[in-house]
Amino acid sequence: MSKMIQSRYLEHSSPNIVYDWLEKNAPELRAPPLFNEKSETELMLLNRQEEIIDLGLALFSKNQETRNILFDRGDGTLQKAVLTNKDCGHFPALENLLKEENTEYLDILLTNTEDRLFLVNLFKKENFFSKVKKTYWLSLIESTARNKILEYPYSDDDSEWEDDIGTTAYATRLYRSVYGLFDMLDVNDKNVELLAQLVEKLPTINGFHLINLDVPKMMSKWKGKKFIQHSDYLYFYEHKNDWDTTLDKRFTKIGAKCWVEWNYVTCRTNLADCFAGFTEELIFRDSEDIALRLAYYRNENFNWNEEKTKELLENWSKYRKKDGYLFIENFIKNFSIYWNKEIREFVGKGFVLDRTYYADEYQERLKELKDNNPEEFIDNSQIEKIESIESEFSTIRNDINSTTQENLNIKKLISNQRTTSFLILFLLVVLIFR
Repeated sequence: MSKMIQSRYLEHSSPNIVYDWLEKNAPELRAPPLFNEKSETELMLLNRQEEIIDLGLALFSKNQETRNILFDRGDGTLQKAVLTNKDCGHFPALENLLKEENTEYLDILLTNTEDRLFLVNLFKKENFFSKVKKTYWLSLIESTARNKILEYPYSDDDSEWEDDIGTTAYATRLYRSVYGLFDMLDVNDKNVELLAQLVEKLPTINGFHLINLDVPKMMSKWKGKKFIQHSDYLYFYEHKNDWDTTLDKRFTKIGAKCWVEWNYVTCRTNLADCFAGFTEELIFRDSEDIALRLAYYRNENFNWNEEKTKELLENWSKYRKKDGYLFIENFIKNFSIYWNKEIREFVGKGFVLDRTYYADEYQERLKELKDNNPEEFIDNSQIEKIESIESEFSTIRNDINSTTQENLNIKKLISNQRTTSFLILFLLVVLIFR
């Protein structure tokens, strides 16, 4: 359908039909990025001033000017719809929302936006956010912890902006702005809880993404209070998912302190992730710092060679005894273990992941990898069996064909003999009656 016919169709369609079309096809309305002009179709739909159509444009339009018009002329529902739009970021009304500390509106915006440069400005406290009070700024950052863009900060739309390490520049800037908060914020229990929420969302990265940031210094800064025994921390971690910890006196006594310590360990482990694959492994594996050990468990490439695989299997009990369920939880986050048949068979014995939710998480990750990479999980032994069976069938088939050919030759010989006998008999009869 040509754009002219499509525009005419939408001009005379019911609002519900237009809304459905916008939901499925809004990207087609995107104007050339250098001009930021509304398409003729979008302008026509704006001029219809139908509530349902306006709602569709607010939610799905890729054009900032369109969203500005709708925000200015709309009621609360339409304004919230604009803020829910994934492309919404900087816009004129934002400054007023910040001045008014309109928490409701800003929370909607920050939990939904996929404008990564907008989030970078927030984390770095720049542009519109530069004059925001620090306490309110931290509350805004807390809203972003629920934004799914942190789980996968890449986009197909900006593939041409790849930087020299092969990562899209926008995503790299987002990474650096989040980890830059370790430098910007003061060390206290509230801030470490906020940072733990953020870094747990982001995918594991390496140190090249954080160039110009002093990660070792950050790790030293966020050491935690060290006021609990390692055995207490392991006990806490083993039982924190129990259905009723109030019945456990030991857990009740240490629980609150361990939750705080967990935030410090989470932050420092994520910082250690940045260099776990690029530093001498023994520094991590044999460290007295639990954060370094956990980074080793979930980043070391145990599928690199036979020695790596052997090292893991031989030391499994040692790691399990030293770091308990913390070892298992981080081990199953290590994607190298899923590509190694020997490790998969070891884990598949059942006793290794002796908690249902760890076994379930492992199986879910394994299934996802198998579904997406079936050729990598082909069992060679099964292929050999199939090839052996096919070979046997081929031999049997050849024998049958050979036997069949022999039978045909015999039948032909018999047939020839019968023909010869008949001719002799015929000749005798002719001679007798002659």
